[in-house]
Amino acid sequence: MPVGRSRILLGVALLLSACAALPASPPSPESPIRTIAIASAIGPEIILGETGAAASDDASQHIAVPGWDLDGVAITAARTALARRFKVVAAASTPQDGPALSSTAAILAAARKGALTPTPADLILVISSSNSAQNRQGHPTVDYGVGVSRWRGTPPFSRPPYVHAFLAVTVIDGKRFTLVTQASLKMKARRQSVLGDEETLPFVPLEEFDWRDHWSDLTERQHEQIRQLVATLLKQAIPFTIEKLTLPES
Repeated sequence: MPVGRSRILLGVALLLSACAALPASPPSPESPIRTIAIASAIGPEIILGETGAAASDDASQHIAVPGWDLDGVAITAARTALARRFKVVAAASTPQDGPALSSTAAILAAARKGALTPTPADLILVISSSNSAQNRQGHPTVDYGVGVSRWRGTPPFSRPPYVHAFLAVTVIDGKRFTLVTQASLKMKARRQSVLGDEETLPFVPLEEFDWRDHWSDLTERQHEQIRQLVATLLKQAIPFTIEKLTLPES
């Protein structure tokens, strides 16, 4: 074999040997999964309300329903929607009732005090009643939070009562305690409106419902009907709203 060719082959062999001896490049680290805590401040009450043409016609009652575990239902719905993108590190109902956290300022203040979640997290998602989520701004005591409302009037102006979950989802930075995003709960519309809207506020009419002015005058069957509808609204509206939020995942 000619000397020149043998030298070339020897050089190639040495180069390949050196490359084989080099350590493999470490895999590029994946972005860490961000942690998120869930806090629900719906509380153990619902509102039974009536409204008329003017706010002076409004009447409402706060009904204690601790056995309904509304916060538990809300947390489960939120956890299901978030688990695909985040590591849920804590989920708890807050000691404050819903109205106490009805503003962004109140939520941020509670977060700074550590009152929302016992476990630190990158993000904190709060489910609560909200002034911005109210259906009718001119009627502050009805069409608010979770409950049953009806329009008091005579036919053809009367309306059937409806169960509603007018709540908001607020996401804050768990380290800086600043607002990331906020949205009123929405759900997929049962049918598309003439305007083409595909989402709606979370409420459902109670057709042919035998209304009574006091909760105690409603039957146990009616109580259970309302409980099931509230739970359905929460299970539908919370994931639907969370999926539409733009959340920092890294």
